[in-house]
Amino acid sequence: MIRRRELPAISGIRLLAILQLVILHSVAHHRVVFGNTGFFDSLPAPLNGLLLSGPTATGLFFILSGFILTYVYYDEGKRDIRIPFRQFFLNRVSRIYPLHILMLVFLAAILGFSGSFQDWLINAILAQTVVPTTINSWNTPAWAASTMVVFYIFFPILLRNLARIPGSFFGILGLLLFAINLGLCGLFLEHFEAYGSEIRKTIILWFYYSPVIWIAYFVSGILAGLFFIGHMELKKQWIWVILGTAVALFYGFSLTKVSATPHVFMRHSLMLPSQVLLVLTLAYGHGILADICKRPIMVRLSKASFTMYLLHSPLLTVFVPLFKGYGELPVWGFFSFILLLLACSLVLEDHFVEPIRRFIMSRLGYGRSSAKKDSSIMTPNLEEIRARVVHRNPV
Repeated sequence: MIRRRELPAISGIRLLAILQLVILHSVAHHRVVFGNTGFFDSLPAPLNGLLLSGPTATGLFFILSGFILTYVYYDEGKRDIRIPFRQFFLNRVSRIYPLHILMLVFLAAILGFSGSFQDWLINAILAQTVVPTTINSWNTPAWAASTMVVFYIFFPILLRNLARIPGSFFGILGLLLFAINLGLCGLFLEHFEAYGSEIRKTIILWFYYSPVIWIAYFVSGILAGLFFIGHMELKKQWIWVILGTAVALFYGFSLTKVSATPHVFMRHSLMLPSQVLLVLTLAYGHGILADICKRPIMVRLSKASFTMYLLHSPLLTVFVPLFKGYGELPVWGFFSFILLLLACSLVLEDHFVEPIRRFIMSRLGYGRSSAKKDSSIMTPNLEEIRARVVHRNPV
């Protein structure tokens, strides 16, 4: 039997990915309220590109989800998920759903009930990823939670079958997934201009938010998790120090070039290989970025990363209009929002999300000890990658 170690750097990168998206959506809200992007326009081009590289963080989010679900739940002895599917699924959904409903209630309270009841219902049951035309009707970022629910359903099947593939073929399969997404992006760009504007909007929603396009990222995360579990002990660690630093620098440089590359390629394909390598090098805990991500403050804040993700757009809806008198959101206002978001997310995580999840799990018959043991199995954070005991096949 082995005890899997904590992976604090993975927690930290999850937080950075969420903050990428928060910055991107802050600019989007600023454009809606003020008609411009505010102080971001005055930043040097590389820094501006880095800060507005949020679309690439979506793929990293799904890779991290696949990786950590595998790391937490994979039983090497059974080559399968370590707990019953019902318990796994309820653990995950009971962490997403109450917060999601709370955000819908919050938005309804401040904006009123707008749109059709059908759109509201689709959002309420987290089905908007399979009906993408409803994504923008309420809390838009919740589409990722909807996609994760779909992936939770298929995760045990994917894990079971991928675990039976020899590790030497993981790289080939990963390249195949990359090639498929690259081809889909090419087809999208080639035929997109042939349609009218209204049809284009629908095509964008289906292509950008459908689980079909994101499954390559999630499966790549599972493959990376399986590889890491089988190769956790490294002899030549200095190689991974160099590789980790090189990948982090390359990834950071690539983010500054997001605006110079067709959006669909950066969001849905080109960053996939480097993001998988980034997750692996961070899992090993080597390199400059890993040292940053392992800091206690990063790990602590990452505990509320998904809460932050679902909360930030509703909070922006209230916060940004407060600065109409200034003509734009000032720099100090932006950083005030970030601090407010972090504080509210931690409070919600500790006093709403986790207590509600434990209550639901105990009421469904899994008991206090079971609920407490898997208390953070929703998002990749330190609690979620707490040491697990697994059985190896007898030699």
